[in-house]
Amino acid sequence: MNIYKLLLGVLITVFLVVAAPYGAVNLGLMAPMAEKAWLVLLVTAGGLIIKSLVGDVVAGEFLFYKFGYDNCVMTLGALLTALALQLVATVDLFPGLSNVAILSSLPAFSTDPVANRSTHLFTLLIFALLGTLLTGRIAAAIKHDNAKGKDFLSLLNSLVGLVLLGMYVLVLVTKG
Repeated sequence: MNIYKLLLGVLITVFLVVAAPYGAVNLGLMAPMAEKAWLVLLVTAGGLIIKSLVGDVVAGEFLFYKFGYDNCVMTLGALLTALALQLVATVDLFPGLSNVAILSSLPAFSTDPVANRSTHLFTLLIFALLGTLLTGRIAAAIKHDNAKGKDFLSLLNSLVGLVLLGMYVLVLVTKG
């Protein structure tokens, strides 16, 4: 096992999940988070770290291409859950998403804010599905030794997974 790869993966996760949202707030890219958002972020980071540690023990090593794919799968599941909750709700469960600079530019599909939020979550779910398919295909090619440029593809998988994980964190911290 290469402990340094695992440590780097854990540090990237902690930065993205805990520090990046506060950085986005300080840069004005999103509205201030709720008072207890730090707790949600710490619990999420803890769970993701445990997932990385378990994955490292099971695989025998930390694999960056698998790290990216796993982040995509987790984001897909989280967004599917968020969408399911929003579909049965009578209010917008994620009102803070409207205050995130990147997501606030999503077009309105309806005059009903609840229907709009469902459509926005569905759009994010489609991005997560596409990312999962892409990183899954790349991971399979790397695993079966069918890929050229494995280091670049591993980096690509990690970056796609981290972008999608960032989407998941935004949904978490904007929960109403």
